[in-house]
Amino acid sequence: MIQLPLPSLSSRQLSLLTAVYLLLQENRAFWKSFLGLVNLDTTSGMLATAALFTTLAGIFFIVLLLFSMRWLQKPLLSVLILVAAAVSYFQIHFGVIVDTSMIQNIVETDQREAAELITAGYIGHMALYGLLPVIFLWLIPVRRQTWGRELVRGGVWGVVAVLLVGVALWGGYKDLSLIGRENRELRYLLNPSFPINSAVKYLRSRFKTPDAPPAPIATDSKRSPDDADPHIMVLVLGETARVANFSLAGYARETNPELKKQNILFYPNVSSCGTATAESVPCLFAHLTREQFSVDKAHTYENILDVLKGTGVKVTWIDNNSGCKGVCDRVETINAAASTDQDLCSTGECFDEILVRYLDQVLASGISGDRLIVLHQKGSHGPAYYKRYPRSFARFQPECASAAPQECSVEEIVNAYDNTILYTDHVLSLVIDRLKAIQGAEASMIYVSDHGESLGENGIYLHGLPYFIAPKEQTHVPMLLWMSNGFARNDFVDTACMQANLTKQHSHDEIFHTLLRMFEVKTELFEPGLDLFGNCMTAH
Repeated sequence: MIQLPLPSLSSRQLSLLTAVYLLLQENRAFWKSFLGLVNLDTTSGMLATAALFTTLAGIFFIVLLLFSMRWLQKPLLSVLILVAAAVSYFQIHFGVIVDTSMIQNIVETDQREAAELITAGYIGHMALYGLLPVIFLWLIPVRRQTWGRELVRGGVWGVVAVLLVGVALWGGYKDLSLIGRENRELRYLLNPSFPINSAVKYLRSRFKTPDAPPAPIATDSKRSPDDADPHIMVLVLGETARVANFSLAGYARETNPELKKQNILFYPNVSSCGTATAESVPCLFAHLTREQFSVDKAHTYENILDVLKGTGVKVTWIDNNSGCKGVCDRVETINAAASTDQDLCSTGECFDEILVRYLDQVLASGISGDRLIVLHQKGSHGPAYYKRYPRSFARFQPECASAAPQECSVEEIVNAYDNTILYTDHVLSLVIDRLKAIQGAEASMIYVSDHGESLGENGIYLHGLPYFIAPKEQTHVPMLLWMSNGFARNDFVDTACMQANLTKQHSHDEIFHTLLRMFEVKTELFEPGLDLFGNCMTAH
């Protein structure tokens, strides 16, 4: 190995040096947030900062000291530095918090989406703050003694560190406890401790003993047979669309020109169940409310697709995203994202109009009974918004043509994002046109996005923040309903009543019960107060 004129360090000194590096360099987002809460011009602010730094440095050092064995120390420190460098990049540039939900998103995202995040900026950051420190780490000569002496000296250093942490906590407890209670999000920014803890939790849930088959729900479900025309419903599951950029909701820019010509009901005040696909999609189809929901719990139950299938509704899931997160495991599934269509899939991924082409195929196969078709969009998924729409929809210019939106101006980011909404408007209008053309069937369409998106407000980009601190841009989503005249008439829908309910507060919790109502499924699980129709539909 190359030997540079570097001073040799003991294993304890190397652990301490790494702890300080991680705390200072890779926790810039943490310190920026913390320093915004204290006044360094005051004695109490300076003491609180010093106490916190000493406490965290001591804890980091104690943990690293436990793994300072000859064969383990440098490999482990290298991994920690690289992980921390990667996390710090997304914390600093996107305002991302790497919790369990985000770990799940990372694992379950498809390769194309993941590749969009590997930008020149990311590579440069990793080289400077990850690779270079690791190289330096391996070049530092480490003095080692016998196993017994290493153990004794390590123990002494550890005791000193514990005492320093104790003194720091005692001195700064009053201020730190108050800040900690009022700003719980601070612990989510600790790097790499919180991301590693989140990864362990995710792996523990992922590789635990396989669960039993999901428990049936709504086992008393029944649908009264009738001679009415079959009901064809399309549920378009949007991706990363926020209501703030829909002109239907009052946005100044015209992003919904085609839907405005359709006879739709638009809901401007809808709250999502989560801030990321891996959480929102299972929650949206579950019988659990957002307050009751967890991903693990949802996987132990069947969902609304299972309930409808069990009552005779034919269910088809058509996906142009990274999968259904287990929701469609027991129904017919079509992977539209794998299409080789030269018109819509020539850029390495498929534009969302591919969903309409598969919808055409499903409808052309014949309609012999009630049917639910779910179209899962690519939608407005970032950060490479410009890849989500054909060039003919690049109406708002200049657009951010980069997968690193923080390198673009706010105007360019918003333009590219608005183009995705404009394209979604077109796709939804195409779906409605297809449903209008169906003869001998009642038809309807619901569109709802899984979560929203931050476009740089307060330095935050993308989505996935813990719900309790997530900005409204990530939790307020668009939803709309279209009904054919036959559906509204035959099911006695009072459209004036529906119009009056549009601006009320709604949420993802209502999708489960709305689908029960629309397919006239009777079950004790149905809650009339949790569906879009409320007292505006008298046939059920």
